[in-house]
Amino acid sequence: LVSSFLASLFCGAYAPIDTADGSGMNLMDLRTRDWNSRALEATVRGAAEPCTAAWLRGLLGQPQDSLSAAPGRRVSAHVAGTYGLPDNCFVALGTGDNPSAAVGTLLLAPGELAVSLGTSDTLQAVLDAPAAPCEGHVFCAASSPHHYLGMLCYRNGSLVRERVMKEWVEHTGRADAGDP
Repeated sequence: LVSSFLASLFCGAYAPIDTADGSGMNLMDLRTRDWNSRALEATVRGAAEPCTAAWLRGLLGQPQDSLSAAPGRRVSAHVAGTYGLPDNCFVALGTGDNPSAAVGTLLLAPGELAVSLGTSDTLQAVLDAPAAPCEGHVFCAASSPHHYLGMLCYRNGSLVRERVMKEWVEHTGRADAGDP
């Protein structure tokens, strides 16, 4: 994942995948926050040697909770020297855009939710348990090793809003929201 790749570049060594971003790979048991053996086996089924579930688990490494620093990881001497960072600078694990957005909007406790209207529209909520939704996704939360993040995502939200605005202007002749 890009998130662990960047942390690895800063460390100059392998940095683990964080549970929040890693759970989006659909290879993790959300309750144990570890790779699911059956999912790993299904991923490598029919692949040539040396592709086994154990081999894949070894490549992925042990996932770590998002709030933990990359274990024993400090910025590499090369990065510290090149960019003027102190050599005792810790490297935190990276995470994905959606887990980061949840932390950035202070979604920290179960029952809290946020809506984002962008190219895609999303609704995110902090959960106590990883219930299987009929629609949407559930991930490990980046804000706590005891919570989960539920997310609904609707693609092309901005296109829908633009179309509604265009139809409003065509129907009313007005570009402002005003009274209907």
